[in-house]
Amino acid sequence: MVIQKVLKNEDIPLGSKIIKIAYDYESFQLGNILKKQHSSAEAKSYLMDNRGSLYETRLVNEFSEIMDVLLENYQYLNRLRACELQRGMILANDLYTNKGALLLTKDQVLNKPMIDKITDMSENLGERLIINIKGSKK
Repeated sequence: MVIQKVLKNEDIPLGSKIIKIAYDYESFQLGNILKKQHSSAEAKSYLMDNRGSLYETRLVNEFSEIMDVLLENYQYLNRLRACELQRGMILANDLYTNKGALLLTKDQVLNKPMIDKITDMSENLGERLIINIKGSKK
């Protein structure tokens, strides 16, 4: 039998709290929390709504500010699901399966066969892929 010790908030290491926020931010977008994929704005809203209960308010506020700067400065943070891909879009980074297999390398211009393969893999294998596409700064 395993006995788990429940840590009080002040006993949880700061690094663990930060990792939990970042992990949940990504997991919310992938659909691992509510079984539905969400945008980065919805993931941020989820964190903000749970400040003070699931997450430390100060850390969520700082994480939110950092993400705002990153989203503003990264030219490619158009995060799309496989079903949203269109011909001519350019991959911003390498695309891997959830198991770490390389599908496509960054800077590839998507064509119909590539999109079909990504969509099939996403649907048939249950891969919840989020694809970063290059775009212009907003």
